[in-house]
Amino acid sequence: MIIERKTIRDLVDSIIDGRFLQQANRLMYACMHPIIIIEGNDFRTQRSIHPNAIQGALAYLAIQTNISVIMLPNYWHVARFVARIIIKEEEYGEQKSDTKPNLKMPYGKSGKNRSEINVHEKKAFQFAVKTLQAIQSIGYKTAKLLLQNHSIGQLGRMSLSQLKDIQGLSTLQAKQIFTTMEFVIHR
Repeated sequence: MIIERKTIRDLVDSIIDGRFLQQANRLMYACMHPIIIIEGNDFRTQRSIHPNAIQGALAYLAIQTNISVIMLPNYWHVARFVARIIIKEEEYGEQKSDTKPNLKMPYGKSGKNRSEINVHEKKAFQFAVKTLQAIQSIGYKTAKLLLQNHSIGQLGRMSLSQLKDIQGLSTLQAKQIFTTMEFVIHR
């Protein structure tokens, strides 16, 4: 799954510059269920554009592509929505097959070397690392360590004591992961 976030300003700029359809077509062919999240709700921008142009672009996505368009008011809602997608995607993957999604490191335990890993797996891993790095006190090395054995969805469902038991994770980091996931997921 690929998620592209655009602010309203980005959306308007890409429509005016003529890049919107190219971006949408590339996204459509990149994966089965792409999502575009449009962040913001104020379509008054510094660049003038007729509302019909925006509505036409969004109608194109709805009718001509398999791209889902989600409009959310701000970055906080975007973060919560993305966290939910990750958890739901993992739950669906577990129901569909008894294996968890490959959000692990692009090398190591999977038994594959770097050349065997496809682009989507690398992007998924990079996205997972950046998602974890958004949590205070979680750096790149800690995020990689966590993703060696756990997906973000699994981390989100762990209790505080389970997080504290993860080797290489400090008590403070465990608390911050738990608090963030608790707030984002609304347990």
